[in-house]
Amino acid sequence: MIFFALHKIYTYPIVRDMAWLQKQGNIWWVGWRHQGAQFRKSTKQTVEAEARKQLADIEAMEMARARNALTEDFYRVATGRTIARATVTNFVSGWLTDSETVTTRSTMNKYRQVAREFCEHIKADATGLVMEDVTVDHVSAFLAEKRKHLAPGTIKGYRRILSSIFLKAQNEGKIKGNPVALAKGRGKSGEDSTTKKRPFTLTELNTLFGKATPFWKYMLTAGYYSGQSMGDLITMRAETVDLGAGSITMNRRKTGKQVIIPISKTLQKLLASIWPKGGKGCFWPEQAERYIKVGASPFSQEFYDMLAAAGLVTVRDEKKKAEGKGRSAKRAPQKLGFHNLRHTFVTHLKIGGAMDSVAKELAGHSSNAVSTVYTHLPADTLSKAINQLPEFTK
Repeated sequence: MIFFALHKIYTYPIVRDMAWLQKQGNIWWVGWRHQGAQFRKSTKQTVEAEARKQLADIEAMEMARARNALTEDFYRVATGRTIARATVTNFVSGWLTDSETVTTRSTMNKYRQVAREFCEHIKADATGLVMEDVTVDHVSAFLAEKRKHLAPGTIKGYRRILSSIFLKAQNEGKIKGNPVALAKGRGKSGEDSTTKKRPFTLTELNTLFGKATPFWKYMLTAGYYSGQSMGDLITMRAETVDLGAGSITMNRRKTGKQVIIPISKTLQKLLASIWPKGGKGCFWPEQAERYIKVGASPFSQEFYDMLAAAGLVTVRDEKKKAEGKGRSAKRAPQKLGFHNLRHTFVTHLKIGGAMDSVAKELAGHSSNAVSTVYTHLPADTLSKAINQLPEFTK
């Protein structure tokens, strides 16, 4: 396997982020991208059908990576290489370096603070702990310690930053599971009603839409009409969308559950307007690459800034100054974030008369006990529920 610069050979169309076949002489070669670099290797086959079997291995690896399910064994089979065991210290340092190109100075300061405190807590430098040996207990104990003197909203920020670090490791196949996601909910003394999520109002969504960039207009529209999470929408590919059938079929990054979502007319029109060239790849490739590299944190901050510009949350710096509180002091928790769009989606489905089972299927509920109830709902029932959602962009 060697790094190479692409040039015109007898080839299938090269599509960003997807594996491909090339024929050089009588031999078929398979190519792919990994961490921004392009690679290829000979299949040693002259018959296209045989070469396609090796292409399928690489495509399967790409799908596993997109679903956060790329394991070391799978990576070795597909590429012939092993994945280096990364220490926490080195990996976090690399993640911080990558983040510097896509985040603001104030956000980077927070990233460094959380990374430093977590590494100190688990004694990463002293023990040489590797990423795959970080456990749920490590994360839970760290967050429990912080929870003693920080507000729930601040703890959520810590969790989000840590999750971005381990999500990158998971995408690269260095770990099999995200210990931060598995630690969710541990150590809580009880539900804090002040941080309970609520749906957006249509007026709030309309205000946000008016202040949004094209990317965030897509995110608001897709979030409202599909109920899917931030990462799933940022990394959504054209291959998951069937405009003719009017549906999106995707595996949720968090749970791995497959969801099939009918497309509303509003979302269908938007997706058609931003359809990738060649009909394949991510709708927003730069943002997707950024998400895979550093996770959700910078996007969450951007969305928070948009909420603040719309007057829906307090500007953080101004609030600190007004209240005279330092960085370690507790802040009043905020109640709005991108995840509220999922609450809005489900709420408006129910307002429109959809059954609980319909709302749960469309939202991609992860419970096996619940999924047995709503797995086989008719497509026209789901489509009818989606098309009952009211407009908010007018």
